[in-house]
Amino acid sequence: MAETVVLLDDDPDFAEELTLFLTDHGIRCVAVTDPAHLMPLLSEIGPDLLLLDQRLGPTTGMEVLREVRTVSTVPCVILTGMQDPIDRILGLELGADDYIHKTAMPREILARIRAVLRRARPAGNGRFRSPNANSTARMALAAT
Repeated sequence: MAETVVLLDDDPDFAEELTLFLTDHGIRCVAVTDPAHLMPLLSEIGPDLLLLDQRLGPTTGMEVLREVRTVSTVPCVILTGMQDPIDRILGLELGADDYIHKTAMPREILARIRAVLRRARPAGNGRFRSPNANSTARMALAAT
């Protein structure tokens, strides 16, 4: 089953382009352009990741992230056109898992989404794999 990403971006052209790209690469993406629709959608869908635009008209991505963090630990990646490092630092301190400039190639955005998703899901049954697990399995196969 494909992972589900919710994208909140007030630029419908950017949202459509990124949604199509992610869908073509096996990620279900649901885009919304109005921050007022985000919280009900998060509750309804239960996404694996939230992509959040930093600039959302009268509100900011930071305000939305603060609200999301009061009810959810869903991994969040902030997309921004802003260059100020203070914004990136604040976003990460508020609970974002990554921060990507909107000029990044879609392939980089996809790679970062997958990296955050890998870190967010437990390994196997929730326990960490032993670093020697693969070598032990290879030795057991070689002995047979």
